Order: sequence, then structure tokens, then C-alpha cells
Amino acid sequence: MRDEMPVVGGFEGAAPEVVVRPARTEDAVLIADLSASFVVSDKLVRRSLKELNERIHELSVATRDGVLVGCMGLSRYPHGIVVYNFCIAPDAQGNGIGGLLVDHAARLGRRSGHRRLLAASKYAGDWFIKRGFERILPEKIPDEWLKFLCPGRGSCLFQLELLDQNSSD
Repeated sequence: MRDEMPVVGGFEGAAPEVVVRPARTEDAVLIADLSASFVVSDKLVRRSLKELNERIHELSVATRDGVLVGCMGLSRYPHGIVVYNFCIAPDAQGNGIGGLLVDHAARLGRRSGHRRLLAASKYAGDWFIKRGFERILPEKIPDEWLKFLCPGRGSCLFQLELLDQNSSD
């Protein structure tokens, strides 16, 4: 899922600007490096460098002063767009970079006619709730969505409704 127009966001009291753009082939190693500590702490599912390279067209990155500080994968399905491999460098957290990536994903979802963003998370549920996502109770998760919850991980599924289908943001 590509959007060739970079998103630039500046934050009050924070410089330089953050740019959200489609990942490039040369970003795969940097994405793997950024993701590694989150995999070790069980916050992300491990993805090989080969898989990241194969899915580079689904990935977006956030850079600050040319340095990769965040990433997010977006897989398209009939029922919505699934967010995966979403992480922000520890020293860049708390500056709105995750929000920029989610806004980018929502804009892409609306443009492609999708009704919702889905995200599975074991630890960041409150973060998603603060950004308008709703937790889907386990008994209300449709069977076709269960594949997004890796068995045994203890993740919860969250959704963000993309109500304004005609928005051009």
C-alpha cells in the first residue's frame, strides 16, 4: 500500500520535522534493526529480513533529520487494513510520531475505500484507545480476523473506524 507523497509533521517544541514516506528497499535493514529490541521484549512478532524485503511495498517509515525513527506495515484485506510491525525508536517516543503514522494509515485506508484499521497489540492498548481505536471483545471478533492474533501471544485486537470515506485529507 503506497502513498508517494511524504507526510511532514512538526511538533511544538520539537525539531526537526518528521517525514512519513513509503519504505524503500534500502530501509529493510534499518527496519529490522529498529524492530529487533521490540521483538526481544515480546512487543513485536519477529519478521526476517527476507520477509521485510518481500513486504517493503506495504511498509511506511518515519524519519527525523534523515534518521529512521519509526515504521508501520499495512496489509490490505477485504474487511480493512491491518497494521503490523508498528514501532517507534525508544528515544523518539512521546513526540507524536506514532500518531503521524496512524494518521497516514487512516488516510491511505480512506483513499482506498477501506472502512477500518485493525491493530493487534499485547502492550499498547491504551495508546490505541487514546487515538480513537476501540478494543474488540474476544467473543465479538469475527473468525476471519482471528488470524491477526498470534495464538498464545495474549494480544488484543483494536479497530479504528474510517467513517469519512470521501475524505481527501
